[in-house]
Formats: sequence, C-alpha cells, structure tokens
Amino acid sequence: MITIQFDDRAVREALDQLRRSASDLRPAMVDIGSKLVSNIQQTIIRGQTPWGDAMAALKLRQGVPLNDTRQHIYNLCRSGVQMQP
Repeated sequence: MITIQFDDRAVREALDQLRRSASDLRPAMVDIGSKLVSNIQQTIIRGQTPWGDAMAALKLRQGVPLNDTRQHIYNLCRSGVQMQP
C-alpha cells in the first residue's frame, strides 16, 4: 500500500486569511465609494460629465454648467453620500 502525506497547513492558513478578509467588505466599499465621489466632483469642476464629455452649453445664462457657483459640491455632499475613513 502507498501512503501519501501532504502538509496543507499553509494552504489552510491562506484560505482562512482570505475568508476573514472577505467577511467585512465595508472598507473596500468605502474606498470605492470615495473614489467615485472624488472622480465625479473633479469632472463636474472641470465642466465635464462623469464620463469625461463636455457638458452641453447653457440655454438660460452664460458660463459653464455647474462650474460657476460650485453649488454642486455642496449639493453632492449634502445628498446623503457618506464617506467614512
């Protein structure tokens, strides 16, 4: 009879560490959310859509959409988007 022994402690420890790190996805979601909010804020400040396209010209006043008053930043931050460190 042939006996094969395999020390799987390292594999089990790696799998256990992966399971522990994947059990709480809040830090990853907070990081993703803050990057999305930052990206959207920066494109709006530059007068672009979140996809990088130029915003359409204004019909009722002069200027760049959302870029003149910076009111959009206040509204975006007050809209319920919450970021935690």
